[in-house]
Parts: sequence; structure tokens; C-alpha cells
Amino acid sequence: MPKGGTIPPAERRSWLERYEQGTSIDNIAKDAGRTQRTVTAQLARARQERQHDQVQVDLIRDAYREHYRDLLGMAAELAERCDDPNSDGIASRLEPDALMLYEGLRSHVTSSRLWGGVKVWEESSKGLAAEWEQARADVAKLIKQPIASFPEILEDGFAESLRDAVMMAAQGRDPWMLEYQRDSSGDSMQLRRGNFILADGVQTDDRLGEIEQKHRELLQDSFNVESASQLRSLWARWSEARDLIQEDVRMLRLRRILTGQCSLCPGGEGSGARRRRRRRGDG
Repeated sequence: MPKGGTIPPAERRSWLERYEQGTSIDNIAKDAGRTQRTVTAQLARARQERQHDQVQVDLIRDAYREHYRDLLGMAAELAERCDDPNSDGIASRLEPDALMLYEGLRSHVTSSRLWGGVKVWEESSKGLAAEWEQARADVAKLIKQPIASFPEILEDGFAESLRDAVMMAAQGRDPWMLEYQRDSSGDSMQLRRGNFILADGVQTDDRLGEIEQKHRELLQDSFNVESASQLRSLWARWSEARDLIQEDVRMLRLRRILTGQCSLCPGGEGSGARRRRRRRGDG
């Protein structure tokens, strides 16, 4: 006598598997103690469930592909951001969605050298900002007397040219590569070095030569102040951290698939779980 009751999902899946392998509906019904009508209806339902499951698999696969693309895009942005020091941090001023991706990337590759590099990068960036301010003050002291002795000197141009040279030296570039240029303007002359105007309204070549010589002396002196030495050391650390970050990002992007999980992973707890934890904490 045919049985009644609910058909478990596993049972109807087995019916569908037998049917697709060639077993007739009549035989399936007899073996299961069910009516042919029940078996026919359950086969249709099993097909719908299988189709739904396949759609879910496809959606999750596509979602993971986009998820990895977003995370690797964030990694590429970090590599780009670390090209210039930023004392606020490498992830500063990220939009909310980008910040979530940044935290997601950290969750996926927690043990990566990347984060050690980010820490050193941020520490050395803050140090560079502080020492650069000190260098500005040191240079201002150096040029105080020459400014008083040579009224033709343009203070801003003189100071900025020396600071630029200090930074060039810290970065391993040759600060002596820039040449001095003498430009005539009416009855007076102007002294330039690179993009900086050092002096204006100079009346004679001899006077211009004295100002140029004074600038050379101060240029040499500027490399010996303590802030210049600190800048060289900090720049070396910053450069090493930048190279490590960019190398690890290249490796991540070439691997394409990230290990681990994060709250943004498709099918994960996501923000709902965070909200629940937050509510429990608030209580």
C-alpha cells in the first residue's frame, strides 16, 4: 500500500538520479511505496531545487570573482599610495567602502609581510614629516646672517633651494647637479638655481659671484645639520618599506586568489553580524 507523509529532499533527489539513469516512474513508485503521481510531482520539485542550487553556485562563484577583483584593486591602490610619504597613514582619507575593502584585505592575508611593511612605512612617514619641519627651521637659521648681509637675496628662494637640496641628498640624488644661472633684467641681474630665484636686482658680476659663493657654502653646511642626517636615515627606511609593499602587492595580484576570509566574503556574516555584536556590546 502506498505510503503517505512528507518526502525528504534527499529521497526525491535519489528518485531523480534513478530516473535520469533510466529507471521508470512506475518502478520508482513501487520501490518507494508511493503513487506515480507523487513521484512525478517530486521529480519536478527535485529538478527545480537542483536548478536553484546551480544558480546559487553560479552567483556565489561570480560574487567571489568580483570580491577578489575588488580586494586586489585595493591592494593596487595601496601600492600606488605608498609612492609618496603621508604622515596620516597609508589608508588615510579612504572612502567608507574602500576602507571596508582595506580591512577585508587585511583579514584575507593576515600573515603577509605587507602589513609589517605598512607599519614601517607609516612610522617612517611620520618621522619624515617631523624631520622635514626641523630641516626647515635649521635652514632658516643658516640663512639668517646672509640675508642681512646681502639685501639682494630673496629669502624664500634661498631657503627653498637649500631645503630642496637637503631632500635630494636624503633621497640619494645628487644635490649638486643643478647649475647656477645668471639672467639680466634691465640694468640689474638675477641669480637662479633650478626653479628657484636666489637673488634679484644685483648690480655687478662680482656681487653676483659673492652671492653664488655664499649659496654654495650654505649648501654644504645644510648637509651637515642633524635633521639632514635623520632625513637620510628615515628616507632609507621609508623606501625599503615602500619596495616591500609594492613587491607583495605584485605577488598578490599575480596569484589572483586570496586565502582566508573576511566579513565581505559572499555568503559570510557581513555587516549584520557586526551589528549584532555591536548591540550586545552596547548592552
